[in-house]
Amino acid sequence: MKTFTLCTLLYVVTFTGFSQAVPLVPYLASNTFEEYGRVFAYENIDDVIVSIGFESYNKNEFILELTIDNQSDDTIFFDPAEVYAFRDWENFTVIDDQLYFAVNPEVELDSIYQTAMVEEQIIKDTKKASIVLGIVYVAAEIAGISSDASYNTMEFVRGAHDLAQFGLAVSREEARNKLCNIYHYEDYWVNGALRTTIIPPGKYDSGKLHFRIPKAEIYKIFLPVEDRIYRFGFIKDI
Repeated sequence: MKTFTLCTLLYVVTFTGFSQAVPLVPYLASNTFEEYGRVFAYENIDDVIVSIGFESYNKNEFILELTIDNQSDDTIFFDPAEVYAFRDWENFTVIDDQLYFAVNPEVELDSIYQTAMVEEQIIKDTKKASIVLGIVYVAAEIAGISSDASYNTMEFVRGAHDLAQFGLAVSREEARNKLCNIYHYEDYWVNGALRTTIIPPGKYDSGKLHFRIPKAEIYKIFLPVEDRIYRFGFIKDI
């Protein structure tokens, strides 16, 4: 239970907690609404309504809440990896010419699965090694008794066995803790983030839009949805 609680805390701190002291609000937006104490901007282009609001900024992790509501007659496709942002100062001069693309959840999940496989293999290997070590220890005990080995020799064998088993147990527990964190990251990208999606007419999809981007006073977001491009901005709420 303690391990789960710790992993949950790390997950919350990394992705949902400790947002910057000054929240960001939409700017130059003609359409806004408030929900759960946050201000969202929205835009309707050809009956596809996109709304977006600031959630948190922590250690270059810039997270927005995004909803795409398809009220058109067409099925639409959305890929978060196509969304990009610029950083500006308050005088609206561009800080740099770099485009910061939103994090692709599919890439994150691939990396998570690869890392999980490594940790799972460590757990399997240490379990096998522990069993083999136990068999060897029992055989050494039997051999020692049969050959009338000295007390000091047998104590050395027991001590070496216990130390080796302890080392394997520590490695196994470290791998389990890493897996716990990995599974919570996986849950965020599977269930929290808005992934590549197909939205039929009359349906909507929502989730987190995630950037890794340095701090700025203003962020400009460009959000393509098929042949539509939505433009949003966020500025410090003074």
